[in-house]
Amino acid sequence: MSAAGLTVIHNDYVAPPLGDIQPVNLVTTEAIESFWPRVRPLLERCVNEAMHGELLVDDIKQLALNRQITLMVFTDDVTATNPAGKVHLAVAVEPMAYPRLPGVNILAMGGSNFGLVQKKYWEYFKGWVKLNGAQMIEASVSPAMERILRRYGYVKTYSHVRCKL
Repeated sequence: MSAAGLTVIHNDYVAPPLGDIQPVNLVTTEAIESFWPRVRPLLERCVNEAMHGELLVDDIKQLALNRQITLMVFTDDVTATNPAGKVHLAVAVEPMAYPRLPGVNILAMGGSNFGLVQKKYWEYFKGWVKLNGAQMIEASVSPAMERILRRYGYVKTYSHVRCKL
């Protein structure tokens, strides 16, 4: 049932209304656990389709719970309590402590509205990364994603190769 933009879930609980897409850093166990059911399918697609065995989607959650990476979501429900709420984009970011060029690596990303999030929050994201001591952002991506990311200032730095043992 909906009244005045609020969704009534039970007689004693009213979920907050959905808003514009906003960024939320999931820095507490409670936040990670609250958002994970919405984040997991987005990152699972990335892990299954773009990665090559480096990790499983639940490893990302554990890394976040261990504070080894940061999860950021772009959502219309910053409380993760409205059943109609949606996480539009989820990003897992890990610090890269190079001695002379500290940065962050985008470990995994999944969702929709990438263009909208980039347009609205790209400068915010870069500022957040810089405030956390980074001087660059890197990511291992497919050739198709490399072409997309060029629009946002990414340049090819290396070609990544691997020898399975």
